[in-house]
Amino acid sequence: MRKSICFILFITIAVMGLSACTNKTSNENSTKGQTVVAIDENMKKEEQGNQNDTALNDERGSNSENDAVKDGTDRENAIDVGTADGDGNQEEIIDKEVETMVEGERKEITARLETFLEMPNQRAFGVEFTESGQMYIVCAPSVGNGTLFRVSSEGEMTEICTVEGQFIGPGIAINSKDEIYITVGRALKKYSVDGSEALISEGFKNAFDVTLDKEDNLYVADETDEIIYKILPTGEKEVFLDFTPKSGRRFQLDGIEYSPKDDCLYIAYGTNVYKHPITNTEEGIGEPYYEAETDLRCLAIDTEGNVYVDTANTLIEVEYDTLNSNIYKMEGNSTNYIGLNFGKGEFGENILYITTEKEICKFQK
Repeated sequence: MRKSICFILFITIAVMGLSACTNKTSNENSTKGQTVVAIDENMKKEEQGNQNDTALNDERGSNSENDAVKDGTDRENAIDVGTADGDGNQEEIIDKEVETMVEGERKEITARLETFLEMPNQRAFGVEFTESGQMYIVCAPSVGNGTLFRVSSEGEMTEICTVEGQFIGPGIAINSKDEIYITVGRALKKYSVDGSEALISEGFKNAFDVTLDKEDNLYVADETDEIIYKILPTGEKEVFLDFTPKSGRRFQLDGIEYSPKDDCLYIAYGTNVYKHPITNTEEGIGEPYYEAETDLRCLAIDTEGNVYVDTANTLIEVEYDTLNSNIYKMEGNSTNYIGLNFGKGEFGENILYITTEKEICKFQK
């Protein structure tokens, strides 16, 4: 009897142990199944998140490409919203005025100047035109006073008066009243078409060039001081732009020309052309508008706003809209260009007149 009872107890305990093991295994498998499901759900969420991030980045990239300036330039007021940095953060830059030099295409072209007027005994420094189409030039020997001439479209010269002083640059400008302004070393003088003279301003170191804006305000480039002065009605000089470097190499401040196209001054300084709005009174010369490979001298601007600048024997045209440049390498003996200006009236608005060592030449594309 005792043996039977013991056997029954043994069987009962064994069955209960087996049942417990089975339940434990079932619970473990259930937990593992829940863990696998959870991991799978997390992987799906992460994958969906990556897809969303990729779509967002693609959309940003597409918008960035669509917003990019196609010709590589930004010449007007720019609005740059949502510029992403390396960490994905965004900075907003709104209504920021941009005036930067952007490298355009450069093309070298072989060309030739046409002689308009030979001057074997003295050279013409500057050439300018009245609104009615009269040409005026200032000529001078290597040493001594100069002479103001009026020149017809046939090349006939009429002497107006003697201009006392030492000439170093092409400085001549004519306002809307046909008053002629000429830079002579340390002074700026005014002449009428009949030869009367008046001293406007003095005290320059080397007044090289002069120009007028649409309001007939005068601007003088002092080559040695490296300063552009605005001349007040009283004759006093007011610093408009100071190119004097704080350190390092100094350059010559040579050409200056006003463009009514955009109401800006264009300045040849060293190997660069700078552009500066007349209405901008802030300090600083800004970034170059165009960079050349050699020292530049004088400037002329056509009716489309294209800038022409000369070197000793090369003429460079910088296109207004694209900043592409045509570099005209001149054949022949005409060298040492100094003055240039576009004609008016009978002289032709699309013809560029250039003064050289012994003649006045014409250039037309």
